[in-house]
Amino acid sequence: MRDTYFVFPIHSGTVVTGLTAEIDGHFIEAKVMERREAQEAYKKAIKESKCAALAQHGASQARNGMDLYRVSLGNIPTHKSTFVNFSYVQELNLEDSDLKKQGFLRLLFPATVGAPSRYSPAGFSDGIRSEEELQAATHQAPSLKLQIAIQPPARVSSPSHKSISSREVVQLGDMAKTTTLAEVDLRQWDDIVKDVVVHIHFPAEDIGLFRPRAILEQHPTLKTWVAAAEVVPRFSWDLLTNVELSILVDRSGSMGGSKILFAREALEHFIRSCPFQAFVNIVGFGSSFESIFASAHQLKDEAFEMALEHARTLQANLGGTDLAPALRHVLSQSEQDGRWRRLLVLTDGEVWNANEVIATAEQCGEKCEIHTLGLGSGVSTALLESLARKGKGSAHFLADGEEEALQETVVKMLASALQPPVTDLKVHWPSSPTLLRHRMEIQEKSARQTPIKPEGRDANREPRA
Repeated sequence: MRDTYFVFPIHSGTVVTGLTAEIDGHFIEAKVMERREAQEAYKKAIKESKCAALAQHGASQARNGMDLYRVSLGNIPTHKSTFVNFSYVQELNLEDSDLKKQGFLRLLFPATVGAPSRYSPAGFSDGIRSEEELQAATHQAPSLKLQIAIQPPARVSSPSHKSISSREVVQLGDMAKTTTLAEVDLRQWDDIVKDVVVHIHFPAEDIGLFRPRAILEQHPTLKTWVAAAEVVPRFSWDLLTNVELSILVDRSGSMGGSKILFAREALEHFIRSCPFQAFVNIVGFGSSFESIFASAHQLKDEAFEMALEHARTLQANLGGTDLAPALRHVLSQSEQDGRWRRLLVLTDGEVWNANEVIATAEQCGEKCEIHTLGLGSGVSTALLESLARKGKGSAHFLADGEEEALQETVVKMLASALQPPVTDLKVHWPSSPTLLRHRMEIQEKSARQTPIKPEGRDANREPRA
């Protein structure tokens, strides 16, 4: 095969650390080069009938992609085995769960690239096949086994794949270490097409995830040192009430099936949890956009019932995913009575014009914030996190299988949106070990307190059946 490639998603913020390939006994180790220079070197190797490998961001060699990686292999002999080793590092999200009474780390391994429209302009597929086409071509699901080593030992669970198993392994050496080895075996199409989500729980008495910590690590060969400090600040404050909430809900065709059910439940939780004094509007978007109110309303009586009925009957019937016009429309509205403006975006993130959407977010003014919620598998983490960053807000994600955490995530997202902006921030470095211990005790005591929840009509309501 003269030139073949594999496109797969990676999490936003991922740092690629290495690529090696073994093609018919030829070992290839990649090195970092400028994009154009690397592409030219790859093309030259193919032209000279040499085995070659190229890894780069983007669904194609022509277009960059924020959270996609493309590994190309050149001159692969037929009926021969090819091994590719691709390594990267990423920061895990620390989730603060009231339901589980303690924090946990969330690892998401993207297993699907979502719809072709997320990566290509309208009408341009660039060879990316749908799930149905792939199944028809292969006749069977590929077998994939994930092995996750966790040190120190931890308890693991997977809301997306219940078949996860784990065991403790003792590694002998200069210092014996106990490691938790978790395995997820993916053999069915229903498993392959869902992102793999793993929750990692450490015993609170052994590792307090909310405690301040410092990490010192030495490079194994260069013998240089690096230090990192980690703090998880938690504050208490009165939530904003003079606020205008615009809830933008993705109603494109890619939201069909389980995703639109996800969106209905989320939207109903938002409606019931909004502060009484808040002014609210709901904007559905796809190829076009539409609002349920001509202007933002306080959700009282008839308006409240109208919003609930809209949430319960929400349909994925607005065509393709074009978030930018809806964003521009909401951001162009004049501010009323000094209200704080908050945009809450619910989407599966399958858009093709991500750069335009992110640029539109720059219109968010001083009293405006944008908060995002990604629903289902294949969500573009880079898009939603970049959108939230430009809008001075927060990004939240719920993959398939995490429906149980929907209500709690909505409450957290609203709490983030309704907190007042932090100004005149000062950081005090303690001058003595005694003062340091005192501040750590205060931090740990604060971490044990229950976070503030927005006071809405039914913030603690159980999810609907």
